[in-house]
Amino acid sequence: MRIFPLWIPAVSAVTDITSAPLIVQDNGNFAMGVFITGSNVVGTLSLQGAFEETFARPFLIQTATAITGSADTLFNLTDINYPFVRLLWVYTSGTGNISVDASIRQQILNRG
Repeated sequence: MRIFPLWIPAVSAVTDITSAPLIVQDNGNFAMGVFITGSNVVGTLSLQGAFEETFARPFLIQTATAITGSADTLFNLTDINYPFVRLLWVYTSGTGNISVDASIRQQILNRG
């Protein structure tokens, strides 16, 4: 398992954020914890996957999750088929911070 604590350290949530790509490769299982603190923070979170690190052709792998205040959100994806993943935060209103932890676990196949 590869763990990325503070993949996105606490940054202001009062602007749109597109994270750097996280390289999942062929590991298959991916989890991301998103932590939002502040006052009346409103916005949406989405996850995109891509076959290339430049995200020239991104695919939505987790639909927009509405956030209306301080919140902890967990994305837990299995059998992910994209080698690259990134987080999108679209700010609407309020003030606060956002931070993100992530982990990647290799898929174990039981062929017995």
